[in-house]
Amino acid sequence: MENGKKDTENSGFGGILKGLKKLAFKDEYLESEKTSTNTDFETNKVSNNQAPVQNYVANAPSTQSAPADVEGMIKKIYGVLEKKNQPGIDFLELWNSAEAMGGATPQNLQNSFKALKIATGNTLTIKALVDSGEFYKKELESLIEQDIKTKESTRSNLVVQQQNDKQSLSQEVEDIKKQMQELQTLLTQKQQSLESVDLKYTPQIGEIEQKINVGRTALKSVLSTMQGVLDSVKKLN
Repeated sequence: MENGKKDTENSGFGGILKGLKKLAFKDEYLESEKTSTNTDFETNKVSNNQAPVQNYVANAPSTQSAPADVEGMIKKIYGVLEKKNQPGIDFLELWNSAEAMGGATPQNLQNSFKALKIATGNTLTIKALVDSGEFYKKELESLIEQDIKTKESTRSNLVVQQQNDKQSLSQEVEDIKKQMQELQTLLTQKQQSLESVDLKYTPQIGEIEQKINVGRTALKSVLSTMQGVLDSVKKLN
């Protein structure tokens, strides 16, 4: 009896999940459990000619102090636990019965045990309750651990992708910086070349313009002289 109380005195579902309620639980699994389970808590029947017991989903203990996401996940885990309910009267029926009386207190658990024992024709034992309670605990722990491993694998993959993306982008940034430096160097060179264009061509252009002016002046002088000669030739007898 003491062992039975030990497993159930910690506020019903809260006792089973103590130490686990901060763990994440896979939503996809929670949804699939609704359709994959072979036994449904709402339709469980007592086997071996046992008297049926009112099936009732116990209200989860208050989680007002827990963050909203943890509180919601705890409720989902309660739902999975109910879907895992085995045929017959066991730990979950005792727990639900006590919760229906106002909570899984030692006295309510004692009263529920007496009622369920009578309903089963005095075949229900403390050992059966403890064994089934331990079974449900291991089931939850196993499911959660499996989900954690999946999430850890996903996390590891994301970390690798993150590092790869950072490395790739860092290299691209460095390449662009190098290109920018090269372009900056080229720009400086072109600016210097632009500034030296006038120095290169202005003297040459000035020299040519001077020669042009000299040529025109000389030509004008020669033509004038030739014209004078022609005028004199025209006056010859």
